[in-house]
Amino acid sequence: MEVIDLITSIYKTTQWADASAAADPRYRSAFEEKVAWEVTAKDAVLAHRRVIEVLARDADRGVAAAASRLLSLLSSC
Repeated sequence: MEVIDLITSIYKTTQWADASAAADPRYRSAFEEKVAWEVTAKDAVLAHRRVIEVLARDADRGVAAAASRLLSLLSSC
């Protein structure tokens, strides 16, 4: 369950994208690598949606609830 919550946090993060957007245009390139990491992390979560769907049907209610919350987030984006 904690791992699914961590994956949810990784998917939701926009720390570097937000910082880049707020930065002076002269410094935005300094954030490119970190922003790219955020995009890659989101893509990795999306690529494993089927696994999350299986976990949402898990017998462990905690696991199922955490996976369902993540699926809901994926659907809203």
